[in-house]
Amino acid sequence: TASRRRLTLSFTSRSDSAFERAVSVAVPAPEAWIMLGNMNMDAGNVQDAITAYQSYLLETPVNHSIRLNLSIGQQQAGLYLDAIENLKIILNDEPENMKALEVLGSIYLDLGEYDSASEQFEKSGKIDPESLNAWNGKGLVHIKKGKFDEAIELKARAENHISALLWALSKAVGEAREKFSKEAAKTSSYFSFE
Repeated sequence: TASRRRLTLSFTSRSDSAFERAVSVAVPAPEAWIMLGNMNMDAGNVQDAITAYQSYLLETPVNHSIRLNLSIGQQQAGLYLDAIENLKIILNDEPENMKALEVLGSIYLDLGEYDSASEQFEKSGKIDPESLNAWNGKGLVHIKKGKFDEAIELKARAENHISALLWALSKAVGEAREKFSKEAAKTSSYFSFE
């Protein structure tokens, strides 16, 4: 049928040849493009991954997770403007997509556009104050700007914030463990054989 295609793959490692044989059989094209894109990214074949993701998006343009993968590949290939364009498509539909914000911030860091990078990491940090990527991105912006004192201060704030988060998590686990123990004690009394 028109929705099925034969795909020609060019992988170099032996482990990929088995996949090549399996996928050379008719496979629904959209799913095959995703598999090819992911395999090529894992193998470091960024340009082939980009091509696969673009082929998928021609058929299914509103898949933001694949568009995000494409953007990451484009960033790795130095295709920054294409990556920014794709990330803006995602953020237009999902303005609070943290991963897209963080990748966009990372691209701006690569381009030396530190204020734009900072803006993206700030947005991400407001959505999720525990985001390590947001904290890291903000710190990298300070370092790239040569503001080492600010970077050190930010690191201390992040460590305090994360310590407080870990303390709260530890407390919650302790409370859950105590509640579970009490429930287990009640249950065991039902099954007492004395």
